[in-house]
Amino acid sequence: MNSKARAVPNTQESASSSKPSKKPRRQQHSQLSLDYRPHPGQQLFHDRPERFRIIAAGARFGKDTACLMELLRLVTTAAAEPDRPATIIPRVHAWIVGPTYPLLSEPWRVLKRTIPPSLIVATNETKMSIELVGDILIECRSAEHPETLVGSGLDVLCLLEFALIPEQAWTTSLRPRLASYGRWGLLIASGTPKGRNWAHRLYLAGQNPDQPDYWSMQAATWDNPLIDPAEIESMRDTMTSRAFAQEVAGEFVTDDGAVFRGVRGCIVPPREPRGSVTVGVDWGTRRDRTALCALDENGHLFAFESFRRIPWSQILDRVVSFIEATRAELVVPEINSIGDPVTQDLESRLAGRAIRIEPFLTTATTKRQAIDRLALAIEQRRVSYPDIPQLVNELEIYEYSQSPAGNVRFSAPSGQHDDAVMSFAFALHGSVLHARDASGPSGGYVDAVGYGDDGGRSYENLGNFWVERSSY
Repeated sequence: MNSKARAVPNTQESASSSKPSKKPRRQQHSQLSLDYRPHPGQQLFHDRPERFRIIAAGARFGKDTACLMELLRLVTTAAAEPDRPATIIPRVHAWIVGPTYPLLSEPWRVLKRTIPPSLIVATNETKMSIELVGDILIECRSAEHPETLVGSGLDVLCLLEFALIPEQAWTTSLRPRLASYGRWGLLIASGTPKGRNWAHRLYLAGQNPDQPDYWSMQAATWDNPLIDPAEIESMRDTMTSRAFAQEVAGEFVTDDGAVFRGVRGCIVPPREPRGSVTVGVDWGTRRDRTALCALDENGHLFAFESFRRIPWSQILDRVVSFIEATRAELVVPEINSIGDPVTQDLESRLAGRAIRIEPFLTTATTKRQAIDRLALAIEQRRVSYPDIPQLVNELEIYEYSQSPAGNVRFSAPSGQHDDAVMSFAFALHGSVLHARDASGPSGGYVDAVGYGDDGGRSYENLGNFWVERSSY
């Protein structure tokens, strides 16, 4: 690195470590010159001498860039060691490991773009590997199949998005690669926290003064001085507090599994619908209920019905009656292997009426988007609903779980149901679509704080069909 990359550290408050600096080792300066100007948080990481260094930071902090630049400094420094054993091949070996190959594509491009062409001996695009002068080999490897991460001793191991890498990959495959004779065996790791998994324990080791080989830092997106503060505030306004704390503040959020925060804060007295109405339909099987939610254009859920263990013809009859009673203009039924044919039957039943149908295709991605939208709306009190026991209970117990690969799954606890939650999410999805299409000033849900007591209107459960009498 050149002198531009060795600025004096100016540690920001949230880029923190509990460990004092100790006597440097392996701090020889590489002859590699890069046009890289680290900001203070990155510089703090570059200046540490510990064998295992970890950055847990919010998005766009610059953690991956810092790791890649540090990896290049380390491998070129190692190659210049005069007493390196002649028997080890290649002379210097490094891995860049990510959760999947797609997540490695951008670091791979950055690596190739950064290294001066005069230092590149060969590049293998298929294997995502690059050989540099001095017999340096750098390889990109995926952690999707931990059993394949074997057979190599490493001077430097660079983990990117380490919180998404399976624990098994670290404990049984990667950690042993750092114990080879003649190799440095260094770890540099970075990523955004994902709950309190093994990556959190690795971070804590870096905060423990009794583990001198480890060092870690935690930083937020705003610790990167190049990020516009207005972007931070925009994300704060449009993300749930949990998502903001994890993805932007870079915090290890307690993994308590709760998805919806402030559920009871959105309970309001019942009132008549205002403006256009959207109905969400979650079709049920023999075990699950069919659930229906009617949402007005201000985000108030004013009608709800659920039922099960009746023939499909009767289900369609009750769904059509619900749509008619709520005077819905838009219906959002789920479609999947079960919902597709029955949705076609519903379309036939409603043919010729001024009712728009926008089916919702449920995939892992679309379900997460719908649930995230509903969670944000509830947290910000931009939706409201009467105290409907089934709905409130399902919202309060709804949870998420995370696979070892970092994939998030939303569902009700074992033995419970999420029919009301999903129909609510479908209705909100449709309400947003309707608001975007509306040409007038109305459309879109508003803050539930604006709802007052509407005069104690009569509100009752008519066979699980929660609606005001005046709506009939």
